[in-house]
Amino acid sequence: MKKDKRDKNTVSIIVPAVLNPESARQCMDVLLEQKGKSFEIILLTDKTYKCRHTENPRVEVVEIKNYGGSKIKTLASGLKPAGGDIIVWIDPHYIPEGAGWLENLLRPFEDDSVGAVSGRVRPLCEGGNKMNRLLHYTVTSHSAPQPKKISEIDLLSFKCDAVRTDILRDIGVEDISSLPRLSENVELSLRIKNAGYKIMFQPAAGAMEYQGEAGKNPSIADSLLTGLSYGQADATIGRRWDVQWLNGPFFMVALISILLPITFFWGIPYAVIGAGLIFLWGWFSGFHIPYIPWEWPIALVNLFVYVVIILLIRDDWAASVFDPQKWHPAIIRQVVFVLAIPLSYVLLMVVLSCKTALKGMCGMKSSLYLPGLIILTFFWQFLLAVGYTKEKLLPKYKIQHSR
Repeated sequence: MKKDKRDKNTVSIIVPAVLNPESARQCMDVLLEQKGKSFEIILLTDKTYKCRHTENPRVEVVEIKNYGGSKIKTLASGLKPAGGDIIVWIDPHYIPEGAGWLENLLRPFEDDSVGAVSGRVRPLCEGGNKMNRLLHYTVTSHSAPQPKKISEIDLLSFKCDAVRTDILRDIGVEDISSLPRLSENVELSLRIKNAGYKIMFQPAAGAMEYQGEAGKNPSIADSLLTGLSYGQADATIGRRWDVQWLNGPFFMVALISILLPITFFWGIPYAVIGAGLIFLWGWFSGFHIPYIPWEWPIALVNLFVYVVIILLIRDDWAASVFDPQKWHPAIIRQVVFVLAIPLSYVLLMVVLSCKTALKGMCGMKSSLYLPGLIILTFFWQFLLAVGYTKEKLLPKYKIQHSR
């Protein structure tokens, strides 16, 4: 196929074997069985990759070096030789389900307003250390919405996606590689949206996690520390686009609020001032995903917890907690206000941890590990707050986005 002119009847499928050479072989087996649309496969490899697929006439082998684990770099490397009007990117950690996968993935492009399509991805439910698997699902569940029908979504999964070639070239994918790796799909998705195109989810195009991954789970410590990287990526996206991707501001404020009880022992006035500032901050830090313009639920929860505690302090037992000779009612209300702020954030964090943990569940047996997973998720989110704060205070990436 000539590369100087694209063929609108052909699709270019990019398979970065450098990400996982073992599963890429199985992925290629399924891809070469796809029916319907004419396609070419661009196989991104290094010198260590050897398999029978490299001899197939529909496969073009492109050697890639120094990709650094960046998926956007592999996408840019495959875009250069691509001859198709649509680019399909499949992470070899996931294997397409059936010979009709490609045809289903491309169906939403019949609408000219659709710029990208993301397929359904399913995690492996068996094998490996269960706790590590569950935590792995928790970490990855942030970026893979799974509606039950074709519908518009905000983010590409970066596991099995299709994008119009013209869009990728117009928005410029190469400079995205200078951003944190975990924010690449968010950056690409936002650029597609800002170019005026829709991103659709296609549940009929399913991909299953490669079974060989069951014995290669990251340790719990590695999975938890991934939160630091997610926090830094979240802060970078926030500076560039003013988008709150992983609720980074909320986690940051929640982390700071835990210091209030310590400040209280140092001086009640300072603690009250600090609690008041955090309360006001709650009105402006969003507890939401992108594109939901609801900015103040945190402050409402803080106020609700404060009112509930005040109402619970009855005259008949309050004296046993606060000595009437030493504690004026105004001071008691200040103490309750200081304690209510971190308590409300802890309650919100627990609720969010439960929601995230349940979203990451896979199978009924996993419910036995739910309490432990909630605790791990709780700590993971606090690490995300640390990473977010670090990137905000000591920004590593200073690229200015021109709108």
